[in-house]
Amino acid sequence: MPPLQVLPSTGSNMVLNGGFEQGGINHWIGSYDPANLLTAPEFGASFGYNGTGGVRLNTGPDTTSRLIQQLGGSYTAHSAGTGELALAPNKTYLLKAKMKTTGGVSGTLTFETVRLFDTRETVISVTPATVTSSAWQNVTAIIQTGNQYAAGKIMVEAYKGTTAGQVYIDDIELIAAGGEFLATPTGVPASNPGVLFDDFGGTTLDQSKWLMPSKAWGGPNNGVVPENLSIVPSVAGDSGSGYLVMEAHGDLYNGPVTGTNLYGVYDAVAGKQIDPNKRVGSALATRDYYASGSYEVRAKIAPDLGAVTAFWTFHYVEDESLPGGKIRNTEIDWEFPTGANDGSVPLSQDVATFDRARLNTWGGYVPGEGAHHPGRVVLPKNAQGQNHVQDGKFHKYRFDWYSTGKNGDNIPRVEWYLDDQLVYVEQFDPSDTQNNIGYRAARYWLGVWFPAQSTNPLATGETGWGGTPNFSVSKAYIDWVRITPFTNQPNDSYERESTPNFGFALPHRAPGWNGGGGGGTDTQAPAAPTQLQSPAKTSASVSLNWNASTDNVGVTGYEIAFGGNVVQSAGTSATITGLSPGTAYTFTVKAKDAAGNLSAASAPLTVTTLTGGSANLLQNGDFSFALVSNSAQGWKSVGTGGASTTGGVLQLIPSAIDTAEAEQVVSVTPGQSYKLTASLSTSGIYGYIRVFSGSQMLAEDFTTSSKTSSQTFTAAGSSLRIVIHAYKQQAGTFTVDNTVLTVN
Repeated sequence: MPPLQVLPSTGSNMVLNGGFEQGGINHWIGSYDPANLLTAPEFGASFGYNGTGGVRLNTGPDTTSRLIQQLGGSYTAHSAGTGELALAPNKTYLLKAKMKTTGGVSGTLTFETVRLFDTRETVISVTPATVTSSAWQNVTAIIQTGNQYAAGKIMVEAYKGTTAGQVYIDDIELIAAGGEFLATPTGVPASNPGVLFDDFGGTTLDQSKWLMPSKAWGGPNNGVVPENLSIVPSVAGDSGSGYLVMEAHGDLYNGPVTGTNLYGVYDAVAGKQIDPNKRVGSALATRDYYASGSYEVRAKIAPDLGAVTAFWTFHYVEDESLPGGKIRNTEIDWEFPTGANDGSVPLSQDVATFDRARLNTWGGYVPGEGAHHPGRVVLPKNAQGQNHVQDGKFHKYRFDWYSTGKNGDNIPRVEWYLDDQLVYVEQFDPSDTQNNIGYRAARYWLGVWFPAQSTNPLATGETGWGGTPNFSVSKAYIDWVRITPFTNQPNDSYERESTPNFGFALPHRAPGWNGGGGGGTDTQAPAAPTQLQSPAKTSASVSLNWNASTDNVGVTGYEIAFGGNVVQSAGTSATITGLSPGTAYTFTVKAKDAAGNLSAASAPLTVTTLTGGSANLLQNGDFSFALVSNSAQGWKSVGTGGASTTGGVLQLIPSAIDTAEAEQVVSVTPGQSYKLTASLSTSGIYGYIRVFSGSQMLAEDFTTSSKTSSQTFTAAGSSLRIVIHAYKQQAGTFTVDNTVLTVN
């Protein structure tokens, strides 16, 4: 694999092998002029200033020599501006070296941006260093960045002239000034990054959480670019605040935004050139890597055929030393629209539709793109027969990834949920040698992109498996994203990708970016808060305070995390409400600055709320939140039938063979009397609500129509299990709301 890049610390040399003491010209490459007049740079101690290494470049009337290093040490001709190491805005950098020449020729040391034909490329001011002396000289090239980040290459040149000669160079250095950018600062993912939540409530993208891809894949399209991203305060018809907008520009688009291919791309199937401003989408990817966990996004899908909205994890390795083949791909997908593409529909009729989704997994165990393609899952519709796009509403798209197993069963699996309704499960099959459930931590991506017919053909005449993009602009809206890691999955592994920094845009291309003023964009995180404590608590709330954090610019607020939730605070105190009595909660606090940098978490603090009073002992008793995977933290689906909290009520949908059931476990006081009330309604089927202490049933009520249930009982132990149940062999819906458990 390529050498691993890391973000240099302030004051360190950003040039790799600048003294040429690591053996040859490691991290450097010779380049050529348009006439291909190149001599290979020569390495040896006799060429160096201090006798331990150095380089000689030869020149003559027909000979030019160059020595180049992409900043960060990974030279690729089009990688500048897409995630390689970048200089910070509004900084003066000094590129220094020791140089001499022979034969009266001239040697030059300079810095250049690479994508000279890309109008998005950063403009910088460079004063090259030139030497003609036969004695060693200390030379300095001056680099002045503007109000944006700058990625590029260091170049040493011995240009062709009237006579033959040599240019010698040694001890090249470019010192990090602070604030430089690298997409993956440490190279190797940090394990257990904690809960991620973003509701896009500000005016700028939080770049401590997100990277912006600027790359193309999947055939004749022009990739995804951050210029198609924006943040808006509201969306018509929805009650949220703060949304990420992801645009896709189709074949009818004639606007100014261009993609990653400067001259467009040729579609061989359609037999035409695709202009650089067409088939251009947008995407985000998390900066951190996440393994097993629950991945949720509340979104409104781009409604036009041809543009595929997708939510997916992705980790990619290309390593020539791996047995059987160099590629290992780890991926889990939500993608729509799609055709069946599984032989169940004749090819001539197999058109793309939002009725179906691609729910794929790649395990990363076997060589190549080995994966599970489960056919194309038909998604449920609403009562009016509309699919999740036709109804024009936001929906929650979730998958739960278990690399090791669920509830201790040691069967790796992925479960997909639409609005908390289970729609598909893929689990490890010992007879399948591909093992399609991944274990490597991956970045989580959101995007709208353009798949090509050549990768997976559908009906004759369609551009790609997502349809034909006969539109100008299509938009997907993201309300919020949450990743809740699972902590009991020993198969999880945090490993580096081959090229974790390639294909990501620099920060100044973000929507609402407000950096570049003063001394450049702030990339230094605040110090972690200290002395987190709880001065007061009730049965339903916990008060917290902590010592203020420090920051190089200034702290603007704090994030309090507990049980998968994140609460914002402008100061150094907060009161967390809506908690359950007699329940232990673990809190951590992070500081945040104006640039979106988040500190490390404070030391955790566990607080147990008081027991008693008239507070509701049930969590999520009004079903305003989603079902959870731990019944001690809320309502959990434990049946094989349908269970969801759509519309702020619990809906259980049994079938001929599937029982629908949800339960919650509550801590109580033995010998105490309790009262349980709930609003019950069914469509004619039997629906039950029961109370258990261990295997002993303490109370039961049921209905076949609608009623307000009220039951009293005495706790026999220290916990109760509340079970809401609709038995199999009946068809209909059992609806429950306003469940309240109080001390009697």
